Amino acid sequence: MTRRLPDLNLPSEWQLISTATLIGQPSGLRYWQIEQQNFTVNSHVALVGVSSEYALSRWFVGAYASMLVPSPVSGSSTLVSIDAWRKVCSLGRYTLIDFPKIINPPITLNLRFPKWQREVFIEVWQYNGNDIDCLDISP
Repeated sequence: MTRRLPDLNLPSEWQLISTATLIGQPSGLRYWQIEQQNFTVNSHVALVGVSSEYALSRWFVGAYASMLVPSPVSGSSTLVSIDAWRKVCSLGRYTLIDFPKIINPPITLNLRFPKWQREVFIEVWQYNGNDIDCLDISP
């Protein structure tokens, strides 16, 4: 019995969703407020890249990622964050995101940024290859 996994190494299977340079507004003496961003991802697998020219070498956190789902309250179209799933996106490298399979795509990816970041460059990619999550049971 072997687990079948998607081949994440094929560049043709990845699609760039968004790139952006986000600039924060001063908020207090030493802090900045970069507006949180939402992205629609049509896959359970994504990559998030976060970099900053202004980052100090000791900074590790580039962004906080969470998955948003529609509120279960009848008649409400509000998106709420699932507290059970959050991930830290590293600064200066790509972070692989494997969304929990509790809803079908499209999925809303929410990125929030630490208050000490004054400017960030982000890339968001989605994986368009086979979404395999099963065991291959061969005799």
